[in-house]
Amino acid sequence: MIALLKHIALVLQSILLPPFCTSCGALGSYLCKRCKDTINPSSRQVCCYCLRPAYAGITHHRCRRRRGLDGAYHSFLYDGVVRKVVFKTKYGLRHQLLTDFLNEFQEAIVAGFTLLLANKEPILIPVPLHMSKVRKRGFNQAEILARWLAKETGLPVQKSVMRIRNTSPQSSLISRKDRRRNIIGAFRYVSKERPIDTTAIIVDDIWTSGSTAKEMCRLLKRVGFKTVYLFTLAGPYGH
Repeated sequence: MIALLKHIALVLQSILLPPFCTSCGALGSYLCKRCKDTINPSSRQVCCYCLRPAYAGITHHRCRRRRGLDGAYHSFLYDGVVRKVVFKTKYGLRHQLLTDFLNEFQEAIVAGFTLLLANKEPILIPVPLHMSKVRKRGFNQAEILARWLAKETGLPVQKSVMRIRNTSPQSSLISRKDRRRNIIGAFRYVSKERPIDTTAIIVDDIWTSGSTAKEMCRLLKRVGFKTVYLFTLAGPYGH
């Protein structure tokens, strides 16, 4: 109910008041040209285990683990304007802002995403929110991104993972150890299908330590997925 009321308020605001830039507050649009011009695709991808440079974020052969991520790619550096867009989408309940951003930078996002495909036909699996957060927020930003990617690429989206524990926000935890402990056992595979020789791409808005995606990856490989990648809109490594 709270999320619905906030959504109605935002709709009325968009009708009655002119839009302001999400980043600098300039009148005229939700993302002004000056702020858009500061955004560039991330030119640095790293192995999500050793954090050293890696083509398309593909996990180094020496870093591979039996139930570990095979790669992690992010389109933009989680900083500046991109950080504000992600934050205001999540906590300002402005999901249309995320969609507008994706459409604005469609070419760069899809170009990076296709680097992970490698002639495979993966299933897109958004990182799930706990139901209490979905009710409060009214949407899951990871699912918005996954469905947008599906529309652009024709790949299927599968909501086969459920979050069964209402964990603390990973951003509120400082150490990697605390983030890892926070997310252990948080997910359950709920699909009746058991994949064989199948590739999954976990989709989320941001990754920092990667603890959430790595926990999901362990679950997906345990039930039968052969290859698992992570794709996010933003990450901690850039130019």
